[in-house]
Amino acid sequence: MLEEGPGTQQLDRGLDARRRVRQGSGRAADAGDRHPGRAGARQVTQRIVSLGFLLAALVVLAQAVAIPQGNGYQAVGPRAFPLLVGGGLAVVAVIGVVQAFRPGAAGARESEPDEAGSTHWPSVLWLVGALAGYALLLVPAGYWQTTTVFFVAVARVLGSRRPVRDVLVGLVLALATYFLFDRLLGISLPPGLIRLAI
Repeated sequence: MLEEGPGTQQLDRGLDARRRVRQGSGRAADAGDRHPGRAGARQVTQRIVSLGFLLAALVVLAQAVAIPQGNGYQAVGPRAFPLLVGGGLAVVAVIGVVQAFRPGAAGARESEPDEAGSTHWPSVLWLVGALAGYALLLVPAGYWQTTTVFFVAVARVLGSRRPVRDVLVGLVLALATYFLFDRLLGISLPPGLIRLAI
């Protein structure tokens, strides 16, 4: 018979911890088996979203190609940055489509715990609303003003509770982008209600 000691107690604690890990993983697998429909719905949602991004990338690229070229002496024409953005969006969208339609992706997602794949739809709706408001207010209100408000709104939706910091960061990023495109590259952005004197 073994005598009780510090080593024996540590061994018992290690065995108990391993049992708890096994029980937890078994419960997660059972949860995945009980809800196969949710994993299928997530897969369909991911496919729709990835195809939507691909369609948006194609629209951006088509609109960028339709922009008339400026004067021949310009180093960077007005098409350059829309084409760059559209190309980057297209690359990300193609990666998303490949991952969404990959044969082994559904089985891998079914084994994940259901809590990890849950979507917080109110946040998604707030983000879509913020994006729609950004598109509507961009020209009348101005680029840097609308971008600052949009940054603060998105940070709030994503959980930030420091509005002063968010306003400062959003304002710096918006002004830096505005000066880069409007003043240095000569690509005009909507000045809006408050025109900068610099």
